[in-house]
Amino acid sequence: MSNPCLSLVPGFKALDAMKSVNAVCETFSSNVISGQYTCQDVEIAVDYFALCQLVCCCDKNGKSSCTREVLGEVNKNGNSHFKPEVTYWDDNGNRRTPDVTVLKDPTKEAYGDNIQQIYEIKYTDDRYRSTVGKDKFVQLDAYKSGKYFPKDKFYQMTLDPENCRCKKDGKTEGIPVLDQAVDWSKAADRAAMWDDLRRLFPSPSNAPGPVWGPAPGHGGRGGRGGIIVIP
Repeated sequence: MSNPCLSLVPGFKALDAMKSVNAVCETFSSNVISGQYTCQDVEIAVDYFALCQLVCCCDKNGKSSCTREVLGEVNKNGNSHFKPEVTYWDDNGNRRTPDVTVLKDPTKEAYGDNIQQIYEIKYTDDRYRSTVGKDKFVQLDAYKSGKYFPKDKFYQMTLDPENCRCKKDGKTEGIPVLDQAVDWSKAADRAAMWDDLRRLFPSPSNAPGPVWGPAPGHGGRGGRGGIIVIP
């Protein structure tokens, strides 16, 4: 049976596209985070909500194996900002593998300042491992230690069904940013198409009429209420 959470793949790919053209902050700043925050703060909040959509779906559909399958598909060509299960090593040869690493530039290594944020997912009935590893740390302390990656890169709030406010239907009560990213992508594709048509039909008398559709990043929680007019 096909994993229903694979339906989230287009949303992650659309979010990747937004990141590539620096459109996340402009699109989401008004409805994801309030107050005076940097664009990086907005991006981290958007990533959190996106991963929560994944957590809520995968908690009902295979948990960790579901996460690997969905993000593996998203990152099939190696060009996604969302990297599943990147392994980090300390100076003594010990290794730790958190669930998700989000990169600023997906073409560069998961190292230092190129790491946007690192997340650990804990599904229902799952907890941080309490056994002490060869590095003399339990799992959570290892992630916070700064021995494997800069300690400020580890997202302190665990991605779990409670923190993600998951509902019984496998969706989140949080902002569905993946849905909004898809809306943005469709609008961007439509705008690019009309730019091509304008080049083909430069005369106003030959140009097609206006097009109405959802504007990216507007319309509240669903991102579907705005209107864009392409003359």
